[in-house]
Amino acid sequence: GTHQMTDIRVENNTAVRVVRAYVIEQGSGAPGLHSLNVEGNTAQGGKSGSIFLGRAMTGSAQNNSCLSTTGGSGVWFGVAGGRIQNSPGYMVKYATFNNIRRNGANDGCGFDFEGNSNNTLLHTASTNRTDGPGVIVLRTGGPNLDIRITDVDISNPAENPVNHHQDYSFWVQQNNTDSTGTVNRGVWRKGQANAVRSPAARPSTGNWVYNGTTFTQ
Repeated sequence: GTHQMTDIRVENNTAVRVVRAYVIEQGSGAPGLHSLNVEGNTAQGGKSGSIFLGRAMTGSAQNNSCLSTTGGSGVWFGVAGGRIQNSPGYMVKYATFNNIRRNGANDGCGFDFEGNSNNTLLHTASTNRTDGPGVIVLRTGGPNLDIRITDVDISNPAENPVNHHQDYSFWVQQNNTDSTGTVNRGVWRKGQANAVRSPAARPSTGNWVYNGTTFTQ
């Protein structure tokens, strides 16, 4: 809608075997969601993912978990454990995204910075056993500028990537040359992936800064 929505709480819910568990968003051009607090929610066995945020302007999402996704052909959005778009400055913290399966759909990632979410923070989170990358950065609707990824651990990524472009632990879309960010600490494991960082995510691009991040097998 066109109205500003304020003081929104989505707390302590469990969703099992749904398409997308918690889709909390307004359309492009809407005033956005203010004081949006998403906390203590769990999703399991969904086709497309758990928490999908759009135009989240203030507030935070904390202590949320995606235990698994099933994916499936015909899923047009995702598959992602969590996703954020058009949400400048919003924070996602204390999150887990595990067992993300795509089964013929796209991505199969742990967390998706979809686009146009400047200064967004993913903090103290983990991804484990994802068909695609642990974390991806796209530019749908515009680049993600100055995003921060802090204390995020990636384990067992790219177990069944949709193509060779996504065969990484951390994937910045190959034509996404204008998104920028800083990665602070965290342990990023290669697992079965071709490499930890995709070409567009490397420091040599001048777009990505890594501070104390551990890269390991």
